[in-house]
Amino acid sequence: MPTPFAATPTLAFFRYRALAYRQALQELSRQLRQLGLLTVVLLGTALPAVFLLLFYQVGLVVRHPAGAMASVWQAISLLVAQACCWYLLRPAILDLPHRVFQHSCSRRSWRLLADGCWLLMSAPLWWAVSVLLFSMSATQWHGAPQLWLLWVLMPVSGLLVIYQPARALPALLSGLFALWILNTLWISLQSSTLSRPDALLLLSVFCAGAVPGLLWPLHPQRWRITLTSCWRFWLQSWLQYSWPLLWRVLLVVLNQQLWQTLSLQQPAAAGIANTLQLSVDLLLVSSLLFVNKALLSRYRFYLDSLGQYRRYWQSQWVLPLVALLLLLLPQLPQLSVLQLTLVAPLSLLLAFCVYRAPAQWLPAWLLGVLLFVLAS
Repeated sequence: MPTPFAATPTLAFFRYRALAYRQALQELSRQLRQLGLLTVVLLGTALPAVFLLLFYQVGLVVRHPAGAMASVWQAISLLVAQACCWYLLRPAILDLPHRVFQHSCSRRSWRLLADGCWLLMSAPLWWAVSVLLFSMSATQWHGAPQLWLLWVLMPVSGLLVIYQPARALPALLSGLFALWILNTLWISLQSSTLSRPDALLLLSVFCAGAVPGLLWPLHPQRWRITLTSCWRFWLQSWLQYSWPLLWRVLLVVLNQQLWQTLSLQQPAAAGIANTLQLSVDLLLVSSLLFVNKALLSRYRFYLDSLGQYRRYWQSQWVLPLVALLLLLLPQLPQLSVLQLTLVAPLSLLLAFCVYRAPAQWLPAWLLGVLLFVLAS
């Protein structure tokens, strides 16, 4: 009996990968359908401004009012944001549930080509950079060579994230460290005749500095999780499963930079920018409860047998509360009294949705965004 790939194996394999990718996105869109509907209803008139803001953020890579270093920071922020998007779509891009099946019916070159196709299909920021890049003239290209480098770096970082995600964070930290060393040396030699490094040189130093992080040998540390103390349990859990915490930290930093840039460029929109920044911070902090809930559920029956589950359940709130306070304190001068009074009830509502109605968590957050905007 002929296999599905007997007649035209290459074409059949790519059809299969396209079908698997489409089904994975359909499942994701089904989960976010209610969120998308509410987003269009509540923020429909603002959606064109969101797309314009995206191209504006890409345009800051070409020329930033604060100089070359700010332009490079903007490029790195876009790179990290696109990498986070690829990491979230990694199961759909690689078709991870059926990866073993792919090894049995395809060549390695086919899989790599299919992975690359779906990688680029899942890259909204890369397409935004491409549109801006190919709409520029040759003279403008010479004035913004760092945009070409960013255009190449995005697919490279995507391959790193989907094939070697454990090396992405060491590479990022190593590149940032190299950039910090160069900036420190230039500041110490500022009195000399050296000219200020341009954006292309700074971004190239970041890339060169990321190479040692890529080559650094990885030794995964499996922390033994013990249940002798609440604090030891959560510390060991977050050390062993640190990636959910780390990518949330990166998204918080990107969120702050995005809205602060908008506030500096459009002072009239500073109020709405601070409101949206607080809303996204609240979304990211409350999402930590999903991770805590999953970690604690693994030991629920054992803790119930010891009569300790309630104590461990109460201790899970410490990290989200501390994170919320740290993010809220710098924004206090920009928020109105009514907005501050809404933070506590909205936080409790989101926490309730996490444990009692997970499907209503995103709609509840959008309702909170609407209330924050009306209270500003």
